[in-house]
Amino acid sequence: MNSALGEQTASRSETRVKEVFGADAMRHVVLLFTRREDLGGESLREFVTKTNNRSLRSLVRECEGRYCAFDNRAAGPGQREQLEELMAVVERLDRERPGAFLRNDLFFEAQRLQRDGGGAGGGARGSYLAQVRAQVEKHKRDLEESERCCAPRALLGAKKWILLHMELCICLVWCSLLLLLILLTIWYHV
Repeated sequence: MNSALGEQTASRSETRVKEVFGADAMRHVVLLFTRREDLGGESLREFVTKTNNRSLRSLVRECEGRYCAFDNRAAGPGQREQLEELMAVVERLDRERPGAFLRNDLFFEAQRLQRDGGGAGGGARGSYLAQVRAQVEKHKRDLEESERCCAPRALLGAKKWILLHMELCICLVWCSLLLLLILLTIWYHV
């Protein structure tokens, strides 16, 4: 995903990626920012962590910190360094998820159609566009479904945390009961 630094489109871009590639797509995304030169002396990491743009911070978090930036004015060795930085991020993704690069068959079909000149009489192109629309609609439904399931998932996460930290939870319950008993005793004697 490519975005200029400071743009307010992170949320829209994320939604669009999820619509086209599915709700799980962000696990495979590398953010590529442009206009790195606008940072001045600030590092990209500082910019991302200190930004007031909540949707950008959320997007970076959902992409698990896979991002880099290109300086539009870079030339020669500077361009090569930027490319090496991007490739390092992509290689990190490949190490984290071997063989799990997200691919979209419709993208490959579009490349084939373009290579073959669009098909005879536009029929192949029309069929392709219908497939794209169907896939986008399917991903929209999946995205809406995953958003609807967010609350139950949060409850299951809380339940899992409680089960993993049972001793702490029991201690908190006992402390709460003890505090309540103390407050009731004080209130009763006043």
